[in-house]
Amino acid sequence: MKKIIFGFLATTLLLAGTVLAMPKPISTYEPFAKCNIPGHLYLVEKEEFCEGEGCWTIAPGGAWGKLNYKEGGKFVFNGHDLVAEKDYTLIYYGDETHNDEWPYATCLASGTADADGNIHLMGSTMITPDEGDVDAEKIWLVLSSDVYCDTIDYMKGWHPAEYLFEYYTI
Repeated sequence: MKKIIFGFLATTLLLAGTVLAMPKPISTYEPFAKCNIPGHLYLVEKEEFCEGEGCWTIAPGGAWGKLNYKEGGKFVFNGHDLVAEKDYTLIYYGDETHNDEWPYATCLASGTADADGNIHLMGSTMITPDEGDVDAEKIWLVLSSDVYCDTIDYMKGWHPAEYLFEYYTI
């Protein structure tokens, strides 16, 4: 009987330790202040799209992604918990002439989320991060159907509940 009780306790402790050691999905971490690291940008699903305090909050358990970028413009973006088989485009909101002005955008890379809702994009751009700039660049992951990527890139649709927005500007 002692062996059974000891075995049960050992198994329970082992399972409890495994659960406690498992990392939380990044979308449940708040605040993202610890994630403001040069060369890395977290994009998150947001909710309550309005003006004022309490707006543009992170959607609990929502989709998220991480952009790694280097001086010289090379970047890699990995997104998670997106809608499977949906086409997405990573954009810089604005362009060289119309910084932060609707509806202008600069298309950086496009792809399709896999069956698990993950996407991997990479490329290079002339956009250079300006750490600490209040009017810094905004990077978004939007539905490909909502952005026109050609000689002049621009947003042609607006479905923010299906986008990922930067937690910090770069």
